Amino acid sequence: HCVEMSGTPPYLPYVEIIEEVISSPRSPAALREALGDVAAEIARIAPALRRAFPDIPPPIELPAELARRYVWNSFSEFMGRAAQRQPLLLVLEDLHWAGESTVLLTEYLAPLLPDMPVLVLGTYRDDEVDLNHPLARVIGQLGRRRLMEQVSLHRLSFDGVRAMLRALAGQPAPEQLAQVIDRETEGNPFFVEEVYLHLVESGVLLDQLGQLRADLRLEEVSVPESIRLVLGQRLGHLAASTREVLIAAGVFGRVFATELVGEVADADSDALVEAFDEAERARLVAPGRVPGELMFSHELIRQTLLSGVSAVKRERLHLRASEAISRRYSDDLEAHAADLAYHLSNAGNAGDRASLVRYLMVAGDRAFDAAAFNDSVGHFEHALALIPVSDELGRAELLERLAMALRSVGRWEDALRTMNEALDHYEALGRAADIGRLGWAMVYQLTWNGQLVEAVAVCRRAMAPLGDTASADKARLLSALGRALSASGDYPTAVATF
Repeated sequence: HCVEMSGTPPYLPYVEIIEEVISSPRSPAALREALGDVAAEIARIAPALRRAFPDIPPPIELPAELARRYVWNSFSEFMGRAAQRQPLLLVLEDLHWAGESTVLLTEYLAPLLPDMPVLVLGTYRDDEVDLNHPLARVIGQLGRRRLMEQVSLHRLSFDGVRAMLRALAGQPAPEQLAQVIDRETEGNPFFVEEVYLHLVESGVLLDQLGQLRADLRLEEVSVPESIRLVLGQRLGHLAASTREVLIAAGVFGRVFATELVGEVADADSDALVEAFDEAERARLVAPGRVPGELMFSHELIRQTLLSGVSAVKRERLHLRASEAISRRYSDDLEAHAADLAYHLSNAGNAGDRASLVRYLMVAGDRAFDAAAFNDSVGHFEHALALIPVSDELGRAELLERLAMALRSVGRWEDALRTMNEALDHYEALGRAADIGRLGWAMVYQLTWNGQLVEAVAVCRRAMAPLGDTASADKARLLSALGRALSASGDYPTAVATF
């Protein structure tokens, strides 16, 4: 699933697929065989693999501009090997909420699929994908290259609505009932089911023997005007304690850990079990992919729950969620940095800003290590907007991180401008070692771009604070300076520099 949340882990639906395989009863040996020699790269995006297979070595150290493509290539190798055992169908749900990393990996895989026994099926709501949506660009490109087939799911016909009602009720639906539900839902299958459940719970649809009433009058079928009202009325049948638990679950997203919800809702174990039991009977939640995890049956259910909650209460719930995660995973907070950043971002003024900045930086670093550079840029830019101006060293280090992420997504000019700003901070602080490291990165980028005059200027600027000290960064800068001088035709000076 893709989810409507900021700060989700990179490549989320693909990571879920891998985690599903890890937790399934299939042979672990088959998974390890499919991973082969790219296990280290796949573990970049799915760290759970390292818990399942402690023998996975560390990933290869590569320049950032190569790391992302190497991860993608490794994933295609992994998928190809897995498909040799049996054909694969990968289903990516709700791509209208997909992060940039998911969209780009899917785009990369598409040309390779014709040579594999693999089908990737993606679902999305076309009314949520406008021309500026990243998915629209990929759909357009893949369509022109005939690498995908687009299937529009039309609304059900009247006969389809009638057939669906028969399946739901286990008996033929009266004509009048089918006509009313068809008109009110316009054949949307999800709406049909929700309206049917609403009528059942309202007590007007079935007689005492559980049969659909043949004498149902039109005025008795109080079909709501909108699906949100349907859901709201269905939720209104729940016990107040169950609604409070589900609201607490809603702040975690569509999928949630039941124990964390108990802490946020301040519900004891018995109350929690009763609440989730009632919600599952009402088909509002369903079991998740791992023990101790549940998920809302539809994202609209979660949105409806939260839409009825005040902004102040939502902020308090997000704060309690961050505290619950901090307590539960105190020995491994970095692995949950993105979740903590999400909740603290939505906790309003009650959230600790310093903690938010720290978790945004960790989330940015983890996204960078997973070659999800667009996600990394987003985390670092968010942190930069929050870090105090007085924290000059913190801003310098954050600017340097942001610059490397910008460079990795091809935003060369933005990267160089950000590097220059970070270098100004380091110079003001007299941080010679940092100046040498960042100066080398700037020179590397400028030389790559063919901006030799600028590269020479930065080399000399960065070497000045280093003085006569010997260091790896100074050696790199001298080498880069010699290369730039050589490329510009000043061979004697270049030889002396080398």
